[in-house]
Amino acid sequence: MTALRPATKHAVPPAGDICRMSAVDLAEAIRLRRLSVRELVAAFLDRIDAANPLVNAIVSLRERSDILREADAADAHLAQGGPAGSLFGLPMAIKDLAMTRGLRTSFGSPIFADFVPQEDASSSSASARPAASSSARPMFPNSGWDPTPITTCSARR
Repeated sequence: MTALRPATKHAVPPAGDICRMSAVDLAEAIRLRRLSVRELVAAFLDRIDAANPLVNAIVSLRERSDILREADAADAHLAQGGPAGSLFGLPMAIKDLAMTRGLRTSFGSPIFADFVPQEDASSSSASARPAASSSARPMFPNSGWDPTPITTCSARR
């Protein structure tokens, strides 16, 4: 028997089938070409659009067109017989504690609410995440230490 979600204005709509799959299953579906990277990324972007106004988890999100352009390039790479590593095509959210060039990085603090770094931290650079698409920044507590996230930095694109 499946548990029902409470019927409140705060309940997040159910996720679609793609968003319910495990990372292992998603990666396999991409490698076997049963699912395109564009389909996968679009499903997760739609999920962010539906859920984030209610849960306020993503503080910065790249432009949808840029993310989908990267997904199309990943699909073209596969179509040409290019290799697909274990995370190939999976969308990634990099913690708001790591600088990502051109994407607002608040470190969970209102002090840095409008900070946009001009360089990547080594952990968020393109070379550190080959063939995976970094598309979003999840909300994080103030400077990574405060147990209650400050919402003044959150949910802005």
